[in-house]
Amino acid sequence: MSITPKPLRMEMFRSIGAPIQLRIIYESWYDWGVVDSLMCLYFFQYLNFSRQGKERHKQVAMDNMIHVIRTDPIIPHIDTAFNLLGCSFIQENQLSNAFSCFNLSLKIRPYHNAAKFYLGILFNRIRVTERGH
Repeated sequence: MSITPKPLRMEMFRSIGAPIQLRIIYESWYDWGVVDSLMCLYFFQYLNFSRQGKERHKQVAMDNMIHVIRTDPIIPHIDTAFNLLGCSFIQENQLSNAFSCFNLSLKIRPYHNAAKFYLGILFNRIRVTERGH
């Protein structure tokens, strides 16, 4: 678990505190950290290129995440895809884009959604940024 990126760990705990009565029977998988493989690949590429300082490659990975969200009509875990893209936007300090991603994720799945955690992180980041100016 210590090598798992924080956003994926957050996805694994997204159901904590959410009323179980709101869960649809076929959503029992929602207690697990589930992400679509292509989105996961691009997110790992983004993280890897970020750590290596490869700005162009990192941007390509983000563009690929955006492309998957925009063009894949049947992406099963679109809420998680928005969350991972939002986390990337936070890291890039593109806070309004991050907010849009988390907001869309919550509209798709208002319960059992890690976007609630991410919005807390985002609002804290905005507060700290505003205090710094």
